[in-house]
Amino acid sequence: MRLWLAWILLILGLVVLIPTSVGGDKVSALGYDALCSWSPYSSIILWIGAGINFWLAGKKKKKAK
Repeated sequence: MRLWLAWILLILGLVVLIPTSVGGDKVSALGYDALCSWSPYSSIILWIGAGINFWLAGKKKKKAK
């Protein structure tokens, strides 16, 4: 379960960085139209969450052996 969540968070972190015109008038901190106005910061937060979940999944896998 944690591994799936980690992959989802990793992918969402990448999706948030993609420039888009669909997002409307949301300008990211880097200065382009994005899905999220916190664009680089939200990606970092999502990647930290993914890293934690990858770490916990690996720790659980090692413990099961």
